[in-house]
Amino acid sequence: MSFDLGFDFRASSGFVTDPAYGVAVLGEAYPTTYTNSNGDSINAGWDDLGSGVQNLTNTNDPRIAGNNWHNNSGVSHFFLVDLSSGSAPGSGTYAIDLAIGDSVTTRIADFQLKDNTVVLIDGTNGGSGFTTGANHYIDATLADVNATTSWTGATASKIFATTTVKLFVSLDNTGNATMMAHFRLTLAGGTSTDITPDTGSLSLVGYQPTLTGQMTITAVFSNLGDQGFIAFQAQQILLVEASLDGVMYKDITALGRAVTGAILFSHVAFFFYRVTSIGAIVYTTGADKATIN
Repeated sequence: MSFDLGFDFRASSGFVTDPAYGVAVLGEAYPTTYTNSNGDSINAGWDDLGSGVQNLTNTNDPRIAGNNWHNNSGVSHFFLVDLSSGSAPGSGTYAIDLAIGDSVTTRIADFQLKDNTVVLIDGTNGGSGFTTGANHYIDATLADVNATTSWTGATASKIFATTTVKLFVSLDNTGNATMMAHFRLTLAGGTSTDITPDTGSLSLVGYQPTLTGQMTITAVFSNLGDQGFIAFQAQQILLVEASLDGVMYKDITALGRAVTGAILFSHVAFFFYRVTSIGAIVYTTGADKATIN
């Protein structure tokens, strides 16, 4: 499935027109249900109603036309997103887009993106935050991006093991304020997988993996009905190793989200399942198993 929803922070909905994936965030407390023009929906909102809200520049890209903000007093606040709500698909790997700053004056961005309690992006800069000038924003890679009519910040791919996303702001007593302009979550995912055993080529629609190795093994599989697999015996199986976003995968694992595919040998199909281990992989079927190192 696909999911793409961007939060555009400002003071009033009609100030600018959001892109189809975007929704206006006007300082609402959690839980607020947001639904974009594409039909994607999710529950999100601030942990309290203390966020300041601003409309700033309506000629800017809608993603950086305004903000919600908190003073950097050392008393943190967070924007909460529930990945198990609405049409959101739950835990998995998401492309993160962030724009923190504003179009008017110097600010100090001080923030952390967490998977519940685990920090995925640390924007505190060791407790001093990142100072930005007018029309400058910190993106998801912690780069300082100069932007006005078009937001050109880079995204970062992050794995959420839980369904609780927390974007903390104003963690440190740096003075000034953290201005949240844009936050977008896009599910990483392909729609199909094809393997050609003769060549070992790999195609994942929606991904750009790099094939780094392959091997064939002979294994005995049986009694797979309880997992919904097709049982077969003494078949050669092609193991494809691929690299994606700097992570090595054995078997076919699409960034932590299961995909469906088949390897064909003599008209017999082996339907594989999600494997999250990056080291040795053990296929176990009752008393029969094959270990790949």
